[in-house]
Amino acid sequence: MTKLASSSIPTGTGAPQYQITIFTNRIKHLTSHLKEHKKDNSSKRGLIKLVSKRHKMLRYLKRTNLALYQNTCKELGIRK
Repeated sequence: MTKLASSSIPTGTGAPQYQITIFTNRIKHLTSHLKEHKKDNSSKRGLIKLVSKRHKMLRYLKRTNLALYQNTCKELGIRK
């Protein structure tokens, strides 16, 4: 998980930046699983749902706190 310098930002697991981090780790795990098991359609469906959830959470974070959005994307390396 990432550490935040500001104390005004919620640090619980419900905070968007932490949920995005958890989604990213699960996406990486499922991606590596699907490289070995190419015909695992149920895992592929789960991966697509996770990517969609992360995308929605990123849109929310961008709309509410642009600086935190940019920091989160930079730390996770998910946007350019």
